[in-house]
Amino acid sequence: MKDCAIISIRSQFVKEIFAKEKTVELRKWFPVKFAGKCYIYECGNGSRHAVVGTFETRHILNTNKFSKHEFIEFAHDADVTTTKADYEKALELRPYILIPIIAPVEWQKPMKLDEFMKYYKPESFSGKPPRSSEIIKMPEDICDPEDFQS
Repeated sequence: MKDCAIISIRSQFVKEIFAKEKTVELRKWFPVKFAGKCYIYECGNGSRHAVVGTFETRHILNTNKFSKHEFIEFAHDADVTTTKADYEKALELRPYILIPIIAPVEWQKPMKLDEFMKYYKPESFSGKPPRSSEIIKMPEDICDPEDFQS
């Protein structure tokens, strides 16, 4: 089994990720030592409420390890869709984790969570919509549905 993550992201940001306009995700919690595949669960009003694709991540950054100014400059350079003022406001509330979004893939056919559970058979996953993000154990030999489409 390999560690993967499933992350709830609002539909407006999912669109930006697949358009490659959003290149980082800010989270209040995420394991900073995680590197690998993240499954995107689209949530929010008007969303598909399904797993809609994936991205890879590595080099996750904890805002506590940078000065406020360094973090805002780095984050804004990586994600120009979010203003520096937005980062400043977020940092006033609490520390954040910055997750780089690498090689996003939008699935042609989104999977509802029950389908996702049947296909992948992940361990350590409740099967309920993740409130934020959750690390799950996935079989090593399984391929994503997009791997079979031409």
